[in-house]
Amino acid sequence: MAQNIQISIQPDLLSQVDQTVKKMRKSRSSFIAEALRTYLHTLKTRWLEKQHIHGYQKKGGATGEFDEWLSEQAWPER
Repeated sequence: MAQNIQISIQPDLLSQVDQTVKKMRKSRSSFIAEALRTYLHTLKTRWLEKQHIHGYQKKGGATGEFDEWLSEQAWPER
């Protein structure tokens, strides 16, 4: 069950949220909850990527082992 919370948000950001939810026919709560889930997933992904980088820097791989994949690691912004 969802819990009610109170947050402070800048008026211009709230206005953007309100415009968006109106177009999407969603509630503020569902929109903000989805945004938080997406951001938390992004943070987890970044953390895992840093862990992988740290592991390879510490242990290392064969020289040039992943060179062909370098162009594939850049993800477009959403």
